[in-house]
Amino acid sequence: ASDRADCLAAGMTEHIGKPFDINPLVKLLLALTGKNGADTNRSAAPLPNAPVVFEGLDLNAALQRLSGSSRLYTRSAREFAIALTDAIDQFLAVVHRDIETAALQMHSLKGVAALLGATELAKAVGALEQQCRAQGPVLALEQQAQALRPRVSQTIDALHQAVRLLEAAEPLPATGSKPEPL
Repeated sequence: ASDRADCLAAGMTEHIGKPFDINPLVKLLLALTGKNGADTNRSAAPLPNAPVVFEGLDLNAALQRLSGSSRLYTRSAREFAIALTDAIDQFLAVVHRDIETAALQMHSLKGVAALLGATELAKAVGALEQQCRAQGPVLALEQQAQALRPRVSQTIDALHQAVRLLEAAEPLPATGSKPEPL
């Protein structure tokens, strides 16, 4: 709510917080640009045996936010899993010399984690972000970051499981056609 108020006070006409849902975002963009969006009411594609929740990852909620696009989820999850592998080390490397950059790193991680359904990781990273913004002692920030390592590993594993599930559920492309690169 405070982010929205700050944005509106700064002269923006609208605000959508993260994690955002694709359909409301598209509708807002269409309304603000005066465009016609004939196909903005798509619902999320159902998954077999719903709800699908891996340890620390709510796949169904994430797919709903992405308008059911398993391809978008799969591509984003792969990229995020790669980014997560050294996220803690990157944070530790920068927190000593630039706490604001460290906070921004955690803010970005929090947003992507929430978007992809890794809500527990998003909460933990958000807490670290807040400690950075409060200028907490660097030693305490380092310890808090180190404590995130098991959760990060768990999230990477869950993302890989989700990708495998979605790829297995994806229909095979017609003979002679190439699948879209992810």
